[in-house]
Amino acid sequence: MARPSDLIGAFARRVRLSPRQLRDYDELGLLAPAYVDPDSGYRYYHRGQVRSAITIGLLRSLDVPLPEIHALLVADEVAPLLERQRARVEAELERAQQALRALDRLIGSDELIPYAVVERDEPALSLTVLRGRCDAAELDGAAATLIGELPDGPVTGLYPLDLEGEVEFMVGVPGPGMELPAARVAVATHRGRYAELPLAYFALLAHAEERGRRPGAWVRERYLEAASPEAAVTEVLLPYE
Repeated sequence: MARPSDLIGAFARRVRLSPRQLRDYDELGLLAPAYVDPDSGYRYYHRGQVRSAITIGLLRSLDVPLPEIHALLVADEVAPLLERQRARVEAELERAQQALRALDRLIGSDELIPYAVVERDEPALSLTVLRGRCDAAELDGAAATLIGELPDGPVTGLYPLDLEGEVEFMVGVPGPGMELPAARVAVATHRGRYAELPLAYFALLAHAEERGRRPGAWVRERYLEAASPEAAVTEVLLPYE
């Protein structure tokens, strides 16, 4: 059997990859040389490997993770896997757009944390609630779904301060059910998209820390106006222990 004729350097030039990349892809099990000389260690590639090498380079140029590339190379149907990558890129784009909107908000303010935080005594409140559980990254959508199932009335959301992994949350309207105790709270009013609410959380936490106050484990969000995402008004209430 004739040896493949392309040394790693020549093959790398043909497929527009570097020899280092080809070595890495070999170690990761994506593209092994067709032949390795046992004496010299030289790596040789066959013309039949060109398409696989170029496909790997194409997918890496689109920032497809290496484990996903391996799955694509061996899949009988690639469309579902490509759809998953599209959804990933779309989610990353949305996060980037949220960051841009938050930066625009900061640029338009005289302060780096542009919220006037006030403290007040919040009275006890009885809520008819719906409970949810989801991954923290999916909290906005999961909460919006439950809010749509509530009866009419001013909505209050109850969310854990620590948003990591799987979280539980509640949304409710005034009515019989769960009793929220009276509490001393710090309040920041957020105007704009719900996705930018973390800015208000930072302001509240800074306010509490500067005054030596210990936040409770749950934060309350009170949705005052929701005519459009840009015009939404939300009170974020941070109870103290």
